[in-house]
Amino acid sequence: MELKINPRDKILVLSPHPDDESIGCGGFLLKYAKQCDVILLTDGAKGNREWPEEKTKRVRHKEFKTVMASLGIQEWKALGIPDLTLDQHINCLRSLNLKKYRYILVPNRDETHSDHKIIYGALKKEIKRLKLQTRILEYEVWTPILYPTHHIDISELIDKKTELIQLYECPLMHIDYDKRIKALNYYRGIHYNCGYAECYKLTDCGKKENILTRIREKF
Repeated sequence: MELKINPRDKILVLSPHPDDESIGCGGFLLKYAKQCDVILLTDGAKGNREWPEEKTKRVRHKEFKTVMASLGIQEWKALGIPDLTLDQHINCLRSLNLKKYRYILVPNRDETHSDHKIIYGALKKEIKRLKLQTRILEYEVWTPILYPTHHIDISELIDKKTELIQLYECPLMHIDYDKRIKALNYYRGIHYNCGYAECYKLTDCGKKENILTRIREKF
């Protein structure tokens, strides 16, 4: 199903590391930048094995700021949690004002990276604790979503998305994310009869869950 966002909806994007937001939902951000806030959770210090961590942290934070400026994101912040320790600091979600957001974007629950996969479950619990009507949209970074529920056509945005990813020169020293993510988005476009697409999985936390829903979420 094609994802439709109401112009009045306020959106939050949670990015575990500098570049995850561009890799996973760069097309979404390009399309809905005026409605989006972005929070960078970790310092990304372990993102370059050839550099000292302090240098990596400094460079990646600067790259993240450049990307936010390029997107025109007005509200963003970096929490600076040490890289690879997000599972020990996931209570940071309680310090965020989640009430104003209709959608919150996070890496999908099946991600293999420890800093990625911890967020979905913790966020869902927090939304339920606060009894919010917020919807969660899971995006793809390291691991494809097995059963996407929604997509957006980013055919006209793919070059700009690629340019966003290329602003992160530090991680590109080791992995050509720009080419590989473009290939993933190209493959996703096959299923939706378009050139390039981003896929998402929607959880509507405002709806009561039944047994079938809980079973589906396990697989």
